[in-house]
Amino acid sequence: MTRKFQHGSLFRRGKKKQKWVARYSQDVIGPRGELRRIRRAEVLGSVVEIPTRREAEQLLAERLREFNSRDYRPSSSQTLREFVENCWLPEVLPTVKHSTKKHYQYFLRVHLYPTFGNTQLRLINRNAVQNFLSSKLQSGLSWRTTKSLRTTFGTLMAAAESAELIPSNPVRKTRFPRRGPIKQKAEIAPDKIQELLNALPEPSHSLAWLLVLTGLRIGELLALRWRNIDLERGTLRVTESVYDGHFDVPKTQRSRRSLPLCAMAIRILAARKPAVTNPEALVSAAREGNHSTGTTLAGDSSKPLARS
Repeated sequence: MTRKFQHGSLFRRGKKKQKWVARYSQDVIGPRGELRRIRRAEVLGSVVEIPTRREAEQLLAERLREFNSRDYRPSSSQTLREFVENCWLPEVLPTVKHSTKKHYQYFLRVHLYPTFGNTQLRLINRNAVQNFLSSKLQSGLSWRTTKSLRTTFGTLMAAAESAELIPSNPVRKTRFPRRGPIKQKAEIAPDKIQELLNALPEPSHSLAWLLVLTGLRIGELLALRWRNIDLERGTLRVTESVYDGHFDVPKTQRSRRSLPLCAMAIRILAARKPAVTNPEALVSAAREGNHSTGTTLAGDSSKPLARS
């Protein structure tokens, strides 16, 4: 398709409050990668703001400068949902951890699709993204969650830019406010912690004590296997983590570590260790062989006690 220099057309619209409307052509990339030409109509402003045709023509010429440039690259007519479902997710999901997959899918379903799902990629600009992020903060979404949402949005739009579907990443151009003062959490007295731990039923009682004594994350503790425990030397090795039933290596290399065990931790582990031990068996496994979950440990057992 040969692209020609264009001047566009200009007319007034409306009766009481007239506006200048510009019409011109734009080359875009279709959903299947084909090049197509579309007609666009854009409001330049009101006649009050732009009193003469000459001024309106100057604005139109400025707008068309990008399309008439030799360096102009057509943008995509794909919607954000089409790009994500057909291109981005199939490429990204096989390369990330299960927790990251859930993270991406949640942000898409709850935040991005409702606002931008049916919007063409080429029409998502900096102002739209800036207003979107501001509205999320004003609605009560936490600073940390909104920042993570911005990162995810920027990642997928960067992929669209790399695929030459859009000229630039609009998310990268937005400004994000500094984090305000963080409310200090109330400290819990040691005797209250011990009171709570002692009130927990098994196996949550033993597992919660191990969390306190070792500093492990819940996912690391629930993925711990007997081959990672050396009771004679009093050491523990972290090599796995579990999230939503999916086992994987820890997120960072630094998370793969060895820890010393105190006397109380050794006693708890020794009491849980079966007479005949399968090295691959989980330390958190119940008698039936199933392992405890983070929901059971943090929610079903401890939260009711914490409220009381």
